[in-house]
Amino acid sequence: QLQHSKDDENKSNSDEKCKLYLAPSSIPGGGLGVYTSTFLPTNSYSSPIHSFDPILSLLDFEMHNNYRKSVPRPLKDYAWSTRELVGGEINMESQRSTSFVPGLGMMCNSHPTLHNVQMTVDSAVTAASFHTTDTSDHYNQRGYDPSAGSSVEPYQRAHHHVLTSSTIEREGGIPAGSELFHNYGEAWFTKRKNRFPPHIPTKEEQYQEVDDIVGLVNNYFAQRDVTVGQDEKVKAVWEIFLTKLISEKEVDGKDGHCNATTKETEEKSNNIIASDKMKDGSVTMEEDLKSLLEILSNKIASNSFTSDNKIIYNLLPKSVSDVPKVAKIGAARYNLPASIQSIKWLETHGMCLDHIRPGRSKVSPSSNAGYGAFATKHLPKGTIVAPAPLVHIPNKDVLRMYPLILDGPNIGKKKTTAKKEERIQWQLLLNYCYGHSRSTMLLLPYSPVVNFINHSSKAPNVYLRWSATNSSSAHHKPSWLNMTIDEISTEEGTTGLVMEFVAIKDIKKGEEIMLNYGVEWEKAWKRHVEKDWEPTYGSDMYISAYEMNALQNTSFHILRTKDEGAYPFNIEIGCYCNFGSNDNASSTTNTMHIFSENETSLLSIPSPNEAYSWKNPQGLSSTRSGPSRHLHKCEILDRQKVMTKTTNIQSRYEEENEYTYTARIVRLRDGNKNKTDNSNIASKVIQNIPRNAIVFVDKPYTTNVHLPNTFRHEIGLPDEMFPLLWMNA
Repeated sequence: QLQHSKDDENKSNSDEKCKLYLAPSSIPGGGLGVYTSTFLPTNSYSSPIHSFDPILSLLDFEMHNNYRKSVPRPLKDYAWSTRELVGGEINMESQRSTSFVPGLGMMCNSHPTLHNVQMTVDSAVTAASFHTTDTSDHYNQRGYDPSAGSSVEPYQRAHHHVLTSSTIEREGGIPAGSELFHNYGEAWFTKRKNRFPPHIPTKEEQYQEVDDIVGLVNNYFAQRDVTVGQDEKVKAVWEIFLTKLISEKEVDGKDGHCNATTKETEEKSNNIIASDKMKDGSVTMEEDLKSLLEILSNKIASNSFTSDNKIIYNLLPKSVSDVPKVAKIGAARYNLPASIQSIKWLETHGMCLDHIRPGRSKVSPSSNAGYGAFATKHLPKGTIVAPAPLVHIPNKDVLRMYPLILDGPNIGKKKTTAKKEERIQWQLLLNYCYGHSRSTMLLLPYSPVVNFINHSSKAPNVYLRWSATNSSSAHHKPSWLNMTIDEISTEEGTTGLVMEFVAIKDIKKGEEIMLNYGVEWEKAWKRHVEKDWEPTYGSDMYISAYEMNALQNTSFHILRTKDEGAYPFNIEIGCYCNFGSNDNASSTTNTMHIFSENETSLLSIPSPNEAYSWKNPQGLSSTRSGPSRHLHKCEILDRQKVMTKTTNIQSRYEEENEYTYTARIVRLRDGNKNKTDNSNIASKVIQNIPRNAIVFVDKPYTTNVHLPNTFRHEIGLPDEMFPLLWMNA
């Protein structure tokens, strides 16, 4: 019993330890970053780095702003492609969408090589397969709940896992003290190249080329039992190589002759290496070093580097004695040593990010408040429950939404515009922002879990304040509180504000965190519930794609063909498959079909030699989750009963009703994804599609967020906290 008590105490102490920290990023100019204080093994995919973050989307933003404005910076810098996140060409809530993942999805910085975190996303087509379904996850909210559409759906969430990469494999996982990096993609850096100094590496292959060079040199001398850092001749060869690297492409005149610096380097290479026998006496040191220098010089002369030579030079160690170290840890880690910090450093310079976790809110069983934030440990009065870095939106009017129409006689011939005189709604993002009724300024916190904190005017246990903590002082700029909104808008799109949620009283482990949203918010909510809200027409018949997918093993297991009746108005079918011409080929017949302008429906079932046979796209598992790029709109044409071959115990229902399907796969043609006319659509028929590769998808503009009478209001900041210079409305 004593041993059990000690084990429980040790486990409790381990649980109390902060596992995630917010601290100054190791990337110069990177602001704040996220660090792990515990080792994260590569096999921890099933155990996320932290619980989950909500996914917030801006829908048709450019159209609602008459194409005069794009998503404003700095918010734009934190955006993820909705198309990549949640569903390729379908599973989109609108024609155009930009998504944000406040939490690790916005807080983690990016690095071309050291990215160690990957994000997996739940949506209506995947959430039911990742998580145990309970009835509160898929109820018909819109039929009876005034909060329908006022928050992200329970399944719209992002998880963060350890990413398998060469660096992770080298280190066996993510070392304790490491900064966590997402992979924003090369395009993110390319579009912002003017914001980075010249000759700064932004591509993974640039680091790989340096690793190749260093590995070559290290192996060359390891095989010859030469201590790289101690031999003067080896040092000379390395210095010559570095000099040639940055001077070889510098030429004199139009004839392309090497400049004086390169000529001097070549003379030096012939004079500095003295003859000296190797241990076995077979090859002289002079010959060996000249051979190595020739190999390195040929790399330069042949233009084998995909990058600017100066980028390669900047990444290479300037002392040859560091070559073995770089060969061991990699050029990326060598050039960013602060990316791994000591736990003591994190405790001194960081702020804990895992004091709270998301869970089902206990505000009121009848309120359907969705998720809430709960204390993961005892939090004494005065504890910073959570830091909250902020993205500022100077003019909240950019979040207004209008009825959208199509210009011109033909669909898709002209861009969609907005009737500015008929304002009907706000973007859902407004509900997650903080502001003031007398200001146009909005502030979006992007710390983990804080966007799940619910309202209570009667029993709040946290309050807000501007950050005064040393760990965030490098990022929080108190001077902004004495600037006008226009002055802040000229700060080159950078962020510079941090708030803190602070415990008003002792908070018990497991207690829900509550904040007073303010009098204005509470009045607006009361007015919405008592006067403004009523169920929309047909809401009693509504069923979401998420619910249908969750019930696929029962009433929705057998899919209807197009001749057997339609599904609800808001539902369409999606199939996971490769659409490429060779990926699913079962015949040499090319069945690609381009819709004519007069065609409005899919074609009939083709003859067998016109169809392709389904092949499992990379990443699709038995849980029917797969990469979004493989999810395409489809129409079920036919089904074929098959015999189950599994030895697992299955229900009689599944054994008697197992089918594969023939479907016409539909997609937009590459290069024209913004057009909406039928001439922009291509299709292909694929046979033998298994049931787990087919999902129900919500059609655009049919989910709860599009309801006409949903609640929208920013969370209020108290008067004593809100700067007078920001009160411009």
